Amino acid sequence: MSSSPTPVSPSRASISKAATRNDGNGPRKSTSSVPFIPRAAPPHLRKRGGGKIVMTGSGSRFRPHPGGSAYSTSKLALWMLTQTLAMELQDANFSVNELIPGPVKTAMTGFGETQFPTGEWIKDPEDVVPLAMFLATRPLVGPTAQSFSLMRRAR
Repeated sequence: MSSSPTPVSPSRASISKAATRNDGNGPRKSTSSVPFIPRAAPPHLRKRGGGKIVMTGSGSRFRPHPGGSAYSTSKLALWMLTQTLAMELQDANFSVNELIPGPVKTAMTGFGETQFPTGEWIKDPEDVVPLAMFLATRPLVGPTAQSFSLMRRAR
């Protein structure tokens, strides 16, 4: 029976370096940096015999909205990256899944003041933690290349 690997966190420096590019105008975070972030963890996790990568997706990849073209496109690209990395890392005991939290109230998002479809569950950050922990604690042979959603609406 496989056991879960010991948690390990890559250094902030390695993630920061992987998440930024210098285009001559200083560092910038962009959609093009997304593939580098999950690639920073596997070298550290391989030493532990495998690991979990949980990508934060969005229902916006299903439902475009005016003014959201860059965001929706980046989340759709993240879903393809999730599936591709899952295939590339599966033999090394990794699982890569997407968690779609749906709308979450945070200072950054300003949710709670935004209108959503009737019946939508506007979550507090703590409401997302159980699903994230579920994904992070599955056995090494657990689900991979899957999308798990807390949205309360049809796609």
